Amino acid sequence: MAETKGITYIRMMLDILGKKENHLASLLELTTAQEQLLKGEEFIEEEFTELIAKKRGHLLKIEEADNGFQAIYNRVAEEMKNNKDEYKDQIIEMQSLITRVTDLGVKLSALEEKNKTALEANLQGKRQNIRQFKVSKQTADKYYKNMIGMQTGASYFMDQKK
Repeated sequence: MAETKGITYIRMMLDILGKKENHLASLLELTTAQEQLLKGEEFIEEEFTELIAKKRGHLLKIEEADNGFQAIYNRVAEEMKNNKDEYKDQIIEMQSLITRVTDLGVKLSALEEKNKTALEANLQGKRQNIRQFKVSKQTADKYYKNMIGMQTGASYFMDQKK
């Protein structure tokens, strides 16, 4: 493999890692926005869903980046191993990028877990409100049926006495 070809591949890998870092940073911002929605007094489902759609786009780009990185790495791995000294600066830069990407991934994962717990609590609260509403409605229905039954029953007894 020619030296310039190896450098070209490594630069492509560095570029891919940089793009992945940007997408992860965007995901972290969107996830932080979701956290704010979950902490707010009123949960706005439409905004939350819109953020999920935006995140999906970044996740697809990250998946593409990972696949591209792996394909290039498979081509250049042997060259990098055999000529570590020639690619020392690029390898150090790549390690730095990988560390930053990993850190972003860890922060994102922790925030996602926190948001998941908050969302579950929010949904549990909504379920409880729905249950309370159903119980209140059933109670009101029974009351009205009972009141109607009492009126009908009263006139029935009156008719019997005549």
